[in-house]
Amino acid sequence: MNQASRYFATLSLLLLTFSATFAQVTAESTVKGNLGGVVDDSSGAVIAAATIKVRGPTGDRILESDAQGAFLIPLLTPGFYTVRIEKRCRN
Repeated sequence: MNQASRYFATLSLLLLTFSATFAQVTAESTVKGNLGGVVDDSSGAVIAAATIKVRGPTGDRILESDAQGAFLIPLLTPGFYTVRIEKRCRN
């Protein structure tokens, strides 16, 4: 094998490796998930307008449950999350 052939083979192998690595990174970065549920109390009654705080790898998100107590947080990056739900009562 002459020098030009070795150079071409090495360059081809590097390009192939880079392409495969780039495709894998791109595929992994598009994986997302959703977190949703219904906020209720110990008697099973739904809790509307509860504050849901989610802390994870990409920061914090805060939202409120709807009139049926439901909430949905879309497009979360995979990872570990802390979820805190609060409802302040007026006296």
